[in-house]
Amino acid sequence: MVAEVEGMFRSMVAEGTVAPNRVTVAVVLTACRDAGNMVLGRWVEEWVRSAGMEVDSLIDSALVGMYEKCGEMVEAGACLMAPLTRML
Repeated sequence: MVAEVEGMFRSMVAEGTVAPNRVTVAVVLTACRDAGNMVLGRWVEEWVRSAGMEVDSLIDSALVGMYEKCGEMVEAGACLMAPLTRML
């Protein structure tokens, strides 16, 4: 399943006809979590930031889950704290 999700996301980004939104990003990150594919997950996170997309609670939650499942607790903690730091 992650290969299909990855292919669709990369097509959306490359073609630019339909821009991925926060729900699309969360679904891709969830697929990365389920597959343990942190390489793709980090690429998606970098794309989100480079595209200027707001990293909201939906995306933060998906990032926390992906990093936690992949054993990257420092990154998961940073994503967990991000909403709090944005509020300051």
